[in-house]
Amino acid sequence: MTSLSRRRFIIGAATTVSAPALLNGRNICAPAFAQKASDEPIRPPSPLIKRVVSSPPNTYFTYPHSNGFLPDGRAVLASTPKTGPGLDFIAFDPRTASVEHLAYVRDTRMYYSIAENGLMLVSQKEGAAVVDLGAKNPQPRTILHEPNWITSADNDISPDGKWALLTRSRYVAPQNYRCDMVEIATGRIKNIAAPGWPMDHAHFSPYDPSWIAYCANRNGRDPQRMWVWNEERAPRGRNIFRQQQLSGKFFHIGHERAMFHKPAMLVVAYGTSSATPRGLYEVGFNGSVRLLSESNRDLHCNISRDGRWAVVSLQGKYDPGDARPPSDWLTSGGNFGYLDVMVVNAATGKRIFLYRGTSSTAGQPYGVQPSLSPDARWVVIKDSKERCTLFLEVDQHELNSFLS
Repeated sequence: MTSLSRRRFIIGAATTVSAPALLNGRNICAPAFAQKASDEPIRPPSPLIKRVVSSPPNTYFTYPHSNGFLPDGRAVLASTPKTGPGLDFIAFDPRTASVEHLAYVRDTRMYYSIAENGLMLVSQKEGAAVVDLGAKNPQPRTILHEPNWITSADNDISPDGKWALLTRSRYVAPQNYRCDMVEIATGRIKNIAAPGWPMDHAHFSPYDPSWIAYCANRNGRDPQRMWVWNEERAPRGRNIFRQQQLSGKFFHIGHERAMFHKPAMLVVAYGTSSATPRGLYEVGFNGSVRLLSESNRDLHCNISRDGRWAVVSLQGKYDPGDARPPSDWLTSGGNFGYLDVMVVNAATGKRIFLYRGTSSTAGQPYGVQPSLSPDARWVVIKDSKERCTLFLEVDQHELNSFLS
């Protein structure tokens, strides 16, 4: 197997390198689409990737802060059936590419979340339902139905499968907003927050599920974007990061993800921020802030369970010579654009290229939105042009070498 110097792949927080121009012949899938002759050279395969496994067409993975894996290691994917409102759910094993149909659920919204016991939560327009994916013939069971209250598309279930976490908005007068826990066995509602503004991205902290993370979603530049809640230590919610700085400059942040190994959030400071440095940050539940890795193009992020490495998607191609925020941030400039995925060493901030996918103006549910399998063997992304989920098998030896 032809090898290339690792120095040509590794990108430090303040260094600039040039990508090699040719493929190095590693036995993995080619990029998901062909480039025009006028484009910059195709990136070589990453030394971190052993192989790329594609899901069946028109199937997608869930939102990055939710678990989408069954206890046996298979991934659950959703697809829109040819007839009827709702979603089909399948179990896909990237190790063998085997497929098993699990359930069809009517009136579902886009994303879903799976507990450690295999119970799946699905959002519905005016409530939510659960499906026991371990049952022989799983059928959805409604746990909440409240007319005139619309449930957001990306909610969460507690790791033990006892509670659903839902952000909701009343779409008739008087307009209101809520973040609620719903006891799955009884349907009992426990209100977490009702602040008078839209909320989003609610999820349990996997480190300590008594903590709940959510965000203000009044607009993309809400000065009090990130919040956490705990019944004893923050019963009224706690804003943990203010985007408006004393200098008058602004951190435009989002795509929060609670960490597995500590009470903290992984978050992106977008390229549209007037404040610097932009990039990947760690924000503690106590409000502490630490820059992990600088970048002007970070979009979605996720982190390993041991906290040693993160994965982040870039809006557009990585451009080591561009110190400015990208002019096309959050747009593709056409039907499809490039979207690079990087692995980040959480201790040093160094980055290494992983994969080049495609984004589109259509966005969800085929935005790249990287996730990790529980065993950290697979990085899971979605590709807009291919309209499928890609499972990138990580070479553990190369990964450990990069992290050492």
